[in-house]
Amino acid sequence: MTRLLLLCTTATILTGQAPSQSPIIPPRETAPAAQELRESPSVPPSLTPGTTPTVPSGSQENAPTGSLLKEGEKILRQKKFDEAITQFNKVLALDPKNAIAYNDIGLCLYGQNKLDPAIESFKKAVELDPGLSSTYYNLGLCYASKKQWDLAVIEYKKAIKDNPKHERAQFELGTAYFAKQDLKKAKEQYEEAAKVLGVNTPGGEEALRNAIKMEMLMQRIPSLSGGQAPAAPPRQNRNKLPSQGEGTKRHTPL
Repeated sequence: MTRLLLLCTTATILTGQAPSQSPIIPPRETAPAAQELRESPSVPPSLTPGTTPTVPSGSQENAPTGSLLKEGEKILRQKKFDEAITQFNKVLALDPKNAIAYNDIGLCLYGQNKLDPAIESFKKAVELDPGLSSTYYNLGLCYASKKQWDLAVIEYKKAIKDNPKHERAQFELGTAYFAKQDLKKAKEQYEEAAKVLGVNTPGGEEALRNAIKMEMLMQRIPSLSGGQAPAAPPRQNRNKLPSQGEGTKRHTPL
């Protein structure tokens, strides 16, 4: 109880910046509904992963690939995925090592629910440019959609290592720990996300509430405080879409 009071007190003291908003790709349901763990974590609308995609384009301004990328990303936002892929392939024909084109093709494939090809495209992007932290985040969301939580954790951690202030990766890592039924790590990660987001922002407040939920669940289900799973795994409802480059290391948003 003392811990919960301290968390709530902290929320009234610290300040932070609200997450930015960009064009939206409609989310889809990719994770199952809560069963045994009724106090499941949630995500505020302002921080729903992938509903605010941005494009890393800082080093892609040179014609003709720059203009082709911008046009492809415009088409992508219209959800014309096949047409967008054609555009990005034109970029790769001119520049076979264009990491952003591979990232954007991965987004198109994800939008078509082609998770395995999307994963391969995202992997190619970070192979060409390890500084694309949001592509690691995108990989994490793909693995989360496949319920491969261990792999999701690995990719979220890579995104955070490359960019500790990657807001969505910080938040989603907590959710992945929750899905793995490790409430202790989920609680710690949500507390870290609240610090990064700022607890007076919608995202930070939601992260703090989730940390409190984890504390309550640990008291009610002690076996989950260290990652020991019960017979039936907990499940939750989540809407996820990848990012087109928020938090990238060497590229600025469009």
